[in-house]
Parts: sequence; C-alpha cells; structure tokens
Amino acid sequence: MTTLLVCTSHVLTPEQLEGWDKVIYVSKETNDLTRQIPANASLQDVKALSNKVLAEASDANTTHFFCVGEPTLTLHANLLANNVGFTCVQSTTERKSVDQVQPDGTIHKTAVFKHVQ
Repeated sequence: MTTLLVCTSHVLTPEQLEGWDKVIYVSKETNDLTRQIPANASLQDVKALSNKVLAEASDANTTHFFCVGEPTLTLHANLLANNVGFTCVQSTTERKSVDQVQPDGTIHKTAVFKHVQ
C-alpha cells in the first residue's frame, strides 16, 4: 500500500491524489509551525522541525513523503526522509498567463496553475 504524508499549506488537487492508496496531511499543529518559520531560525531549529514532521510520517506508516514550502525546511525534511527510507515526491505545475488589455490601456494579467505531474 502506498501512503503519502503531505506537509504543505495547500490541499492537493484531485489529479495529485490519483494513484495513492492513502493520503495523510501532517497535523494542524505541525503544519502551523511549518508555515511560520522565522527568517532568523537557526539550522538546528529547522532540523528539529524536520524531525517533528518525519516523526508523523513514521507514526502513520508512510511510504512516500511530499513537502513543499519554506526552502530550508523542504530541503532538510526531504534529506531526512530519504535517509530513513521514504520515497520523496514533488509536484510540477505549468503556469499559463493571459494578458488582457483593458479599455484604459492597462493590462490585467491572469495566471492559471495546472498540475502536470
């Protein structure tokens, strides 16, 4: 059974959910911590948070790990996950931008993000 632990502030799209037997999101407490990492957080702080996230993966018998967000956390959490045997996955999106010239000559830009893989 493939189980994915998700550490992101975004809800996965239906396309991203396809193919997984089970998808688990990190706890609200952990997710809140990962969303508000102080700019002056030490490397030790980030590593401790990575350990907290991965403890939830271990508790849930997770096989795969998906973490996006703050770059330092993403790097360390993925390194740690890989080192302890989880398969780390990432998503890819395509951004399509549409520029619409308004009657006053200004341009209204709309960006649409589409899940690719």
